[in-house]
Amino acid sequence: MSGFALRAHEKDDAPATAALLMRPAVRHGTMVFAPYTPLATATEHMAAPVNGANIVAVSDADGAVIGHIALFRNTRFQSHSAWFGLAVHEDWWRRGVGAALMTAMLDTADNWLGLTRITLNVFTDNAPAIALYRKFGFEIEGTMRRQMFRDGTFVDSHAMARLIDPPNYVATP
Repeated sequence: MSGFALRAHEKDDAPATAALLMRPAVRHGTMVFAPYTPLATATEHMAAPVNGANIVAVSDADGAVIGHIALFRNTRFQSHSAWFGLAVHEDWWRRGVGAALMTAMLDTADNWLGLTRITLNVFTDNAPAIALYRKFGFEIEGTMRRQMFRDGTFVDSHAMARLIDPPNYVATP
């Protein structure tokens, strides 16, 4: 990692994380907020606790939030699975931030939460994101036609998933 560091998302990061997700270039590739969502509403959403992992990437230069990933663990009969959302400031695209966030999130999922299935939705026109997810073992499971309405047009998205075998059981004496 060069020029940035990863750390846990803190409640005080909520305004900066919400502002990141509201940036037009970032918002175009995510499914979180509509244009003109009040920053207070977005901040309240980002301050909510996450049952999984909530990680930010911050710039070494000024400590600004430049990336965010949140892993949301499912409950009850799906507690072996989770879904996540990822966003990176456009000035930091293709500089390793997304890969670093994915690595940290998957380490948590695999080595601390014991998750065996992780899913996401990604717009079909977001080739860089699809390539990143494939690099980490995600596969397209299906395409949802006209899933979102973005910039006056219906947009398709892929449902992607990464499945791993359950962790080995070690009996204690």
